[in-house]
Amino acid sequence: LAALAVAPDWSDAVTELAQWHLAQGHPEDARDLLVVYLLRVPRDGEALSLLVESLLAMGQGSAAEAAVDRLRRAAPAHPAIPWFEGVLLDQAGRIEEALMRWAACALQGGANNGGHEPWTRRAREALARPSGGQGEVAVA
Repeated sequence: LAALAVAPDWSDAVTELAQWHLAQGHPEDARDLLVVYLLRVPRDGEALSLLVESLLAMGQGSAAEAAVDRLRRAAPAHPAIPWFEGVLLDQAGRIEEALMRWAACALQGGANNGGHEPWTRRAREALARPSGGQGEVAVA
């Protein structure tokens, strides 16, 4: 797997494999793969967003927050940023701020979706919960 992570032009394979690890309930494997890959391609927004997801799934909020900051610097328009900000705020008990971030995320979708769909869907689902999330939001 390490060879795959450092091979040039393998970003799609790396992100697919990381998604598979997450879906199989192995966020540590996704994280390990992504960390190695991001050493070679540090500004890959999709890989960074998957890194955040894996860290959140592992319960590593501080590391996930640092990874969101890194994602924000590498790909400031990435559609996952407001979703992750909302999750982190929700986990910190700052539900009103989380709801505002998710509302912004829910509004960024539209006719010309541009990759926003999974994030807008997650945000709309979180906003529809009676609790508004409150630490119960699934990250992956």
